[in-house]
Amino acid sequence: MRDAGPVNIAQLLLALDSVPGTETLTVPATLPMFPVQTDFFFPEFDTEMQTAGIPIASEADAITHLQKQFAIWGSWATAITPSELRVITCMPDGTFILAHDDDPLVAGGVDGMERGMLCPA
Repeated sequence: MRDAGPVNIAQLLLALDSVPGTETLTVPATLPMFPVQTDFFFPEFDTEMQTAGIPIASEADAITHLQKQFAIWGSWATAITPSELRVITCMPDGTFILAHDDDPLVAGGVDGMERGMLCPA
């Protein structure tokens, strides 16, 4: 069974791509505000994004892109609230690290790091 996280991340990045159809993702400088408690590894990620009005690419397009392009690398950050930060770093070998510094005023917020593989075989 495939881990939902990498595919969900790719769905979002593909939708944010300001120059679609190329091998490189060009993400705009201003990113949308994510819903509080956004979880890239949650199976209902698509519904969360739709409810928040944030468009995402199809799962099939995301999987195809990831399988073609494991050279996605770099870091992206977003502030969920003024005192909360999430950073995803994709490595050239297909692994990623997701770090989150949650807002201490939000109930259930947990700081942490996650590591995984984008679309493992």
